[in-house]
Amino acid sequence: MSGHRPFNELTMDFSPVRRERIDNRKAELRAAMTLSELRRAQQMTQQALGRAKDVDKPTVAKPECRTDV
Repeated sequence: MSGHRPFNELTMDFSPVRRERIDNRKAELRAAMTLSELRRAQQMTQQALGRAKDVDKPTVAKPECRTDV
């Protein structure tokens, strides 16, 4: 792919202030994500997450459906 550069190359010239702003915004976005969005962002299924945490799929699904987590 000509003309494409890795993301870290695109951001290496950012000032420390700009990097801090970006990191703060990323933290805000992560805090606003639901559990299922976080899991999907990690490209994990409920079943895979359950296996990793040694619980069954319904145990993973139940809190994802709640709105007060």
